[in-house]
Amino acid sequence: MLEWDQKTKQRHFSYRPSESGTAGGEYFRYPHHAAHFAFTRWTNLYSTGKNILWGDLISGPVSGHFDLSTPVARLAGIQDIAVLPERDSEQKAKGKVPFFTHTKYWKMNVRTGSNDSWAVPYHIHQLRNVLNLLER
Repeated sequence: MLEWDQKTKQRHFSYRPSESGTAGGEYFRYPHHAAHFAFTRWTNLYSTGKNILWGDLISGPVSGHFDLSTPVARLAGIQDIAVLPERDSEQKAKGKVPFFTHTKYWKMNVRTGSNDSWAVPYHIHQLRNVLNLLER
């Protein structure tokens, strides 16, 4: 969320506390309450919902809600990855949507059909991939 500044007629991740916040003729600004999130990267693993009880009614893609869009650029710090069921390269579901997945994201015994043939379930593989712990 950016704050509107009457003086600059722009939105900023910062604010000016008062007119006395000037130093050496320069306009001084403080980061506002959410500025630290401007540098946060977030990976959102989610399961799509189907008929209320299948999938996860609570989850879903969020990058479009929290990105910063301007007329010349779009800044997104969130990567949305659909899991449960497994997805192909075009992000189409390859298996069936499991029953109530909200509590199953980290379970090793959850499979989404015969297409889920990973050594570990697809959703766990995706979690390991985004954490990238072996290369750190």
